[in-house]
Amino acid sequence: MKLFIFLMMLGLSGLVNADWRSEANWQLVNETPGGEISLFYDPSTVKTIGSNIELWTLLSSHTSEYIGGKGFKSRGMKTLLDCKQSRYKRLSMVLYEGFNGDGKIIQTMDAEGMGIAQWESAVPGSLFATLFYLCK
Repeated sequence: MKLFIFLMMLGLSGLVNADWRSEANWQLVNETPGGEISLFYDPSTVKTIGSNIELWTLLSSHTSEYIGGKGFKSRGMKTLLDCKQSRYKRLSMVLYEGFNGDGKIIQTMDAEGMGIAQWESAVPGSLFATLFYLCK
């Protein structure tokens, strides 16, 4: 019985993830010159936590990157912005085969699994630095 419930939950979590992608209202934040890399966020996921903002972002590239021999062109990231110190950290990440979150999911990971649980400074002029307009 426990196995059946576990398998049902796995199936439902896949549906939730698929719905999340199709129902997201991605808004372009910024892109590199020439549009090779684009950063989007979903306004419906913006959540204020004290002086921080948690949200889902999507970073898409026209060029594939590789992890474990599998190519991906976009990554959905649950991101936490520290509005007081202009820094951010990624809480989790989902790698997608195609541009703009299309195609198969290549890999999912949390911050600990990614080895990037630390805060990172938002470099002025970078794609991620432009997200801090949400702090105002």
